[in-house]
Amino acid sequence: MRNYIKCPFCLALVVSLLVLSMNNVAFPRGLDEQETEINFNDHIPLVHNFHETRIDIKSINEIEVTETIIAENKDNMSTTHCGFWINQTIRNLVVEDTQDKDIDFDLDSADSSAHYITINYPSSIGTNESMSFKIEYFLDIELSQFEDKSAYYSFLFRKSITYQTLFFRMQIEMPENSFLHEGEVPFSYYPEETTPVLSGSKFHLVWEFENLYAYSDNLFVVYFNEPFSKTPPLIWLIIVGPVSGLITGAFAVLWWMKRRERKAMIKLGTIFLTEDQKILLKHLFDHKGRMSQKEIITVTNKTKSKISRDLVPLEKYGLITKEKWGRI
Repeated sequence: MRNYIKCPFCLALVVSLLVLSMNNVAFPRGLDEQETEINFNDHIPLVHNFHETRIDIKSINEIEVTETIIAENKDNMSTTHCGFWINQTIRNLVVEDTQDKDIDFDLDSADSSAHYITINYPSSIGTNESMSFKIEYFLDIELSQFEDKSAYYSFLFRKSITYQTLFFRMQIEMPENSFLHEGEVPFSYYPEETTPVLSGSKFHLVWEFENLYAYSDNLFVVYFNEPFSKTPPLIWLIIVGPVSGLITGAFAVLWWMKRRERKAMIKLGTIFLTEDQKILLKHLFDHKGRMSQKEIITVTNKTKSKISRDLVPLEKYGLITKEKWGRI
């Protein structure tokens, strides 16, 4: 049985410590106005031209991480290996090339959350030559659950940049059927310079930075609500008669499933609605859920193109449907 934090003071304390920890972390140089250009005249033995970290939160205790890297040798001598820091508690570590063939590596662990991987190339890499590889592992953690108006989880990931990185992308995929938490926490995700994207039943958050310095640490935070289930719990119904009871029970289950899923989708969709889209929804509700496009233009006093732009995300989230004869 999981422990819940219900005390507002405790939650505020946790948030304060979180903010304090972020103040002590060197954030990506892509967010710093004092960014400096790379001088290749300096001695830089290795540069990561491209580095992508993709985190798939499948459940609270199954979090898969894939690091895809294109490394270039800037030394005047060939090299046969490179190093890579992972400052996380991990399990099931695998290193592969772009053809999914295993690459030999050595693992040195200072402690349970500090690992240095020496990746041994299949062949030597000459000056200005590149090597592509990926590192896959699972985080050996279980996310903590908190309680606000609803149960939610916090996910923190400290990314260590081992080498000078020209382009870095971080992608975090939330669990299926979950949505960002908005409540007593100061933000739903950090850094805030991104826009969540809904792909199927999963939200994706993507950050992109240029020119990150070696040995810099970068913190990423996501708060998300407990995923809702599309499968309702088993409902036992008292069957009055063999036939009537079966029919009544079937209709009751179908109605309950549709009602529950629609409520969840409305909660999911409204998180990212603009004020104009919320006002548009209110007009629809005031008109008993049916309006023509002409009526919407008259009520809102907006152009047809502006109305169309507001209707597209509402239709995407499943909040409205269009009928052929022009009414919503």
